[in-house]
Amino acid sequence: MHNRLIFLTLLVAAACADKGGDATETGILDPGDDTAEPVDNDGDGAPAGEDCDDDDATVGPDAAETCDGRDNNCDGSVDEGALLTFYADGDGDGYGDDALPVEACEAPEGYAAQGEDCDDGDPAVNPGAAETDCADPKDYNCDGSTGFADADADGYPACQDCDDSAAEAHPDAEERCDGRDNDCDSVTDEDDAVDAPSWYADADGDGHGDADFPIAACAEPEGYVSAADDCDDGDPEVNPDAQEVCDALDNDCDGDIDDADPSVDLSGGATTYSDADGDGYGDADAATLACAAPAGDVSNDDDCDDDDANVNPAAAEVCDDLDNDCDGAIDDDDASLDLSSASTFYIDADLDGYGAASGAIRTCDRPSGAVSTSTDCDDSDASVSPAATESCDGDDNDCDGAADEDDAVLGEDAACAASSCAEILAARPSAPDGVYSVTVSGVTRDMVCDMTSDGGGWTLVANFIWPGSTAGVSGWTSGSAVGSTTSDLSKTFKLSDADINTLSTSRYRASGTASTCTTGPCTVDITLYWSASCTYNSGAHSTGACATAYRDVGLTDASGWTDPCTWHYGLTSASCSRGVPEMGTSHIGDHVFAGVEDSGSHAYDGRAGEDPSVEVWTR
Repeated sequence: MHNRLIFLTLLVAAACADKGGDATETGILDPGDDTAEPVDNDGDGAPAGEDCDDDDATVGPDAAETCDGRDNNCDGSVDEGALLTFYADGDGDGYGDDALPVEACEAPEGYAAQGEDCDDGDPAVNPGAAETDCADPKDYNCDGSTGFADADADGYPACQDCDDSAAEAHPDAEERCDGRDNDCDSVTDEDDAVDAPSWYADADGDGHGDADFPIAACAEPEGYVSAADDCDDGDPEVNPDAQEVCDALDNDCDGDIDDADPSVDLSGGATTYSDADGDGYGDADAATLACAAPAGDVSNDDDCDDDDANVNPAAAEVCDDLDNDCDGAIDDDDASLDLSSASTFYIDADLDGYGAASGAIRTCDRPSGAVSTSTDCDDSDASVSPAATESCDGDDNDCDGAADEDDAVLGEDAACAASSCAEILAARPSAPDGVYSVTVSGVTRDMVCDMTSDGGGWTLVANFIWPGSTAGVSGWTSGSAVGSTTSDLSKTFKLSDADINTLSTSRYRASGTASTCTTGPCTVDITLYWSASCTYNSGAHSTGACATAYRDVGLTDASGWTDPCTWHYGLTSASCSRGVPEMGTSHIGDHVFAGVEDSGSHAYDGRAGEDPSVEVWTR
């Protein structure tokens, strides 16, 4: 071996000596060349003065050194860095002795590229040999142990142990997932390893496995994952990492579905509204966003009162101060108002409190200028209405369908004159005392009517007032009217006897008062009555049944007086005997008499200084 190295060294030296004698590597310019360009015979870019072999283009300062026995890169060394190490292989088993190395370009004969032969004299011993005989003490595989050795003290000799440096590896060991062949079956980390984890089929590829399909393996098999938490391995959108959405699936595998899952994404849900009154319309203030509408919820928020089933957009607007149909307008302000719920009012054009039927309008509330009654027969005249008093004007003032009806206006004026006060009272039972129009013998006059005394219906036909003079009152005995008919009882007047007797249909009544009596001061107030068959005669004694007169009040003075029958006229008692009452209503000319002859007293007359008055009524 040493002789071979010396030989190689001599060869390299000789090669270098030859190169040194080659004038072409001197880099000297040809004296006859006037271009002054350096010589580069091999055209490798290195001038002859720098190229150690200017005839070989593979040799030059920039060439790579190769193992060929030459100085390829012109650095003065041969094959530096390119030599290989070989080991003397005395037994020819392909493994050399680490103590006998040599560097060369190629393995010399008797050398091997692999060392580590622990016995280079025995070809059966080398690192690649097998130790199969646990009875042979020789270390055939040069691992430092023999079949008798148990370096890891696991109870198995090295020749039977697949790894005598690890106690966890031997033929009876349990296979574990640790990168070793623990059970020495030549297979590492097989699926039956005792600590092999479970993996679960991930059919949908979402990274989560199906607990119903497990396998054990040290390494994750293709199509399997470590998590067994997929609740639907046929749907990649369903797994613990998925977002719960509204689709009736347990998307995130937490056991809760849709609204039951607090983490649900409600963007796919719907907003519904509470319908507390069950009318099909919801409350905008009670909205719920959910996958499924809660019981009693509806999809609309159109109810304006969710506590009243009669209030909703489908309801009819009626008169109740509510917005029944939820359109923002109430009662009369709503054009869709159901008028059957409204009240009828009537325009009161003349503002008399009564409307005309022709002005009917249907509304919830009474409009200004309208009333609830329709009985005005003339809504252009405020004096005409059911509350008006019927006037004698040819019109139906009180709107009862009749104009100038007797029970309302009889006796009011000449156009509606009556034949007597009794007729007026019969037609108008509530007629008060007063002046009325009465027609007698074709002549209409204003007549005073007593509608209250003794049943009422009395017509005043004569009013005699003593003027305080003995001259008398002209006309009292003539039978003609004295003064004019008037409602002023302080005036003297008298109808003709014919008119008086015409008016009388039932009876006469005469009354008188005075403040002086023939026997001294007294107050006389007497009323006497005669039947209608008594004929009134102002110039003489009345005739007929005049003797039947009677009185209804007593006298305050009954002193004696002379028989009046010879000088008192008018309504008197027919017998003219003393003690019989009489009422004189006229006299021959000097006074009026009203009194009674009783026990010789003259209770009442109208001489000078006295103040008598006599009224004659009939009916």
